[in-house]
Amino acid sequence: MNKRILSVFVCCALYYSAQAQDAKGGISTDMMQQIKQSYQNTSADKAIRNAIGSNDIRKLALNQDNMKGMDTHFSVKVNSKGITNQKSSGRCWLFTGLNVMRAKAIDKYHLGSFEFSQTYPFFFDQLEKANLFLQGIIDTSDKPMNDKMVEKIIEIAETDPAGWRKTTLEERHRIMYEAANRLADMRGDLIGCMCAVTGKTVIEGDVEVSEAVDYARFYTTAMKKFAALDDIEIKPKGTILVISPWNFPCAIPVGGIVAGLAGGNTVILKPATVAAPVAWMFAKAFWDAGVPKEALQVIITNREALKVLTTAPAIKHIILTGGTDTAQNIARANPVTPLSAETGGKNVIILTASGDRDHAIMNIVASAFGNAGQKCSACSLLLVERSVYEDKNFQSKLKDAATSLKVGSVWNPGNIVGPMITNKNDKLLQAFNLEPGESWLVPPRFIDEKEYMLAPTVKWGVKPENFSFRTELFGPLLSVACIENLEEGIKLVNSLDYGLTSGLQSLDEEEQKLWKNSVIAGNLYINRGITGAIVNR
Repeated sequence: MNKRILSVFVCCALYYSAQAQDAKGGISTDMMQQIKQSYQNTSADKAIRNAIGSNDIRKLALNQDNMKGMDTHFSVKVNSKGITNQKSSGRCWLFTGLNVMRAKAIDKYHLGSFEFSQTYPFFFDQLEKANLFLQGIIDTSDKPMNDKMVEKIIEIAETDPAGWRKTTLEERHRIMYEAANRLADMRGDLIGCMCAVTGKTVIEGDVEVSEAVDYARFYTTAMKKFAALDDIEIKPKGTILVISPWNFPCAIPVGGIVAGLAGGNTVILKPATVAAPVAWMFAKAFWDAGVPKEALQVIITNREALKVLTTAPAIKHIILTGGTDTAQNIARANPVTPLSAETGGKNVIILTASGDRDHAIMNIVASAFGNAGQKCSACSLLLVERSVYEDKNFQSKLKDAATSLKVGSVWNPGNIVGPMITNKNDKLLQAFNLEPGESWLVPPRFIDEKEYMLAPTVKWGVKPENFSFRTELFGPLLSVACIENLEEGIKLVNSLDYGLTSGLQSLDEEEQKLWKNSVIAGNLYINRGITGAIVNR
């Protein structure tokens, strides 16, 4: 495999859908109940598990008794009946619901504080003790029957007993739009679930639901253009396997699912184990909209059982968003099955002397520290032309921008940076060691005892041979290096093993043209942040 892995966004799966490279998948009712029950039995907080298990967050939020004495932190007022003056399925009631769940968790465990920095690690420790709340559902390490369960799921997808492959594009279009509407209606529930399970902030969760809704409407709409061509024939390819990550537990898997279903394929979704409750919630939107459970199956596996899926001849296409090592292992084990992989990223923004420095700082900080730096498209390396790099005013403004971001509880919607998914990120911890010539513009600082919450951190004076320059850290740490000119910056960017996103901050049109025609990356951004791509734009 080429040393440079060019990452491909899941939206590129439209190309495969258009060529009838479709997907299969699903999970039996009994197994879904097992997942739900196992999660409910091990969740740290009764309010959270009941809300997720029964889709009742809205009822909690709109219950007048639950609101008494609450500091709601939102501008939309609640009337005397406990109902907001906007549609309850929108954003307006969400913050009250978050406070309800937060307060109940604190009351149950006598934590004495509303800070999520205390409740989140406890909640996550409970999941770890329960083997991420899914031990025993599918675990091929010591239960051979689980291999048979995986094989049964593949068989269901391959035989398509519900006849999804026979549906017309118009039928699928109608169902996908209905699913989109249902996803929009459960916006608050999905955000609350992402906050509780993956530590995502309300701001990040909100835009992710919007992206999922856009995906659900985009694929069948786009496919109609192909269907209208006289010399194009579209046929379902078969079964598509979608493997999705924890850092985007809603939008990315929905994109893969709809890409497969739109072409008449059956789909098997294997979500990140820790994000399984989110997958459970949005899958119900598709099932309730009319997608047969045999056509969309959700399966939870460990790595051994996953290999059964990724090497099965019945799987005709794999859509993966995950680590580079994972993509390479899948490609080696099964070089025959097409693989669309969006993998790791050491993503770079170049700031030249021709850039608007204030505007650049805004874009850099948003790209580096959103979702605690845990986006595969996040900016983790900043290359700055020397005249700007040595400007003390620029250094001061970058420092102020990084330190001004609010860090803390996701239950407080005003916070920008929340907890990381793990406090055992060895690469991030290694990056805390300064190499010769490096210094801290903003030193690392954890705000909780268990070290899940790292405040935005900026390392200065990083050189191309240094660990932080070339390693994907997946945390809120930005490395800054000096370059002499744009040409040097482009060479350094192209020397990295990653090519997911890249950005340029420059108002010089000649520099923009040179950079655009020379840099090697999947998504290119000029004078804006390098995260937050929007469907069809």
